Amino acid sequence: MNPTENAWGSLSNIVYANGRVFNDLPALRKAVLKAWREMSQESLQHLIDGMQVRVHKLIEAKGAWVGY
Repeated sequence: MNPTENAWGSLSNIVYANGRVFNDLPALRKAVLKAWREMSQESLQHLIDGMQVRVHKLIEAKGAWVGY
């Protein structure tokens, strides 16, 4: 439901693309920051704009799990 969780999911997909593995925290941090800078404003706005649809589906499901 939370656009922040979806943004983290997108960020994770970018950081760990092609099975990438990190051997140390500084390398992971660098990759996360780079991925965050490269995420488009449009993709983040899309996550926010989709909240209305997600909330509506949740209400229709009376709070039950809603898959996307």
